[in-house]
Amino acid sequence: IYTRHEKYFLRGQAGYVNFSEHYWGIGNETLPEKEYETLLYQRTYFQPRTLRKIGHRAFGGLNLNYSQTYNIRALDSDWNEQITGATGSTVLGIGPNLTFDHRDNPYSPVRGWYLEATTLHYRKAWGSQFQYNEYHLDFRKYHTLSNRHFLGWQIVGNFADGNVPLRELNRLGGPNLMRGYVGGRYRDRQLLAAQTEYRIPIGRFFVWAAFASIGKVSRDVGDLWTTRDWRLGYGTGIRMLVNKQRKIYSRLDFALNDQFKPHFYFRIFDAF
Repeated sequence: IYTRHEKYFLRGQAGYVNFSEHYWGIGNETLPEKEYETLLYQRTYFQPRTLRKIGHRAFGGLNLNYSQTYNIRALDSDWNEQITGATGSTVLGIGPNLTFDHRDNPYSPVRGWYLEATTLHYRKAWGSQFQYNEYHLDFRKYHTLSNRHFLGWQIVGNFADGNVPLRELNRLGGPNLMRGYVGGRYRDRQLLAAQTEYRIPIGRFFVWAAFASIGKVSRDVGDLWTTRDWRLGYGTGIRMLVNKQRKIYSRLDFALNDQFKPHFYFRIFDAF
């Protein structure tokens, strides 16, 4: 949400989930694709970002992340309760946010760039059960080519140090970044990923897209820069215009991962 004259920029999400997810382990060396455990848990979360305009399309402010996960249990097996946060976790992190938004449209940009840098600090002194730090960097660049063709790319780095509980580890995969992988297929303290997408208009209301991504997780930052354990995802999809005034598209994507396992996604808004 942008307020009048873009004086404030507000983002965030909150909710409650009673959920199950597949779990393959921590790191890049995990269980085979079909040998996952099913974890059940409940989670309450509140993640607002409040930013104020500090310059031309530049915003500064604070992020807050509250997340409580409880009743974690495995569906069909004994659960390894030695993992940090395996029986549940309550975390509260606060930190600064600096955002530069030079996109031509926040919903479906085709020109400009976007940069967000954030740190979050979790301390027992203000109610967090675990003490650690998080650092997030998100850079996106958009190019309009000839005949309204579009090329966009994004680089994301999520880094952490300290005692990070299981549910708060960085998770590779999902409908936006690293399509082709279930969210959390690989998870660890550090994550580095990049993606690109090429789009071609088809008539007035449809767009064809092709995309590819590469990423990895690791325990330590130094391991991110090695040439091994990189994961690859790629695919294609169709976008349909659902709001002409704001240029909002819905999308249907088909993606594969490096093990050729297919995944389908239907979402409102572009991936990045």
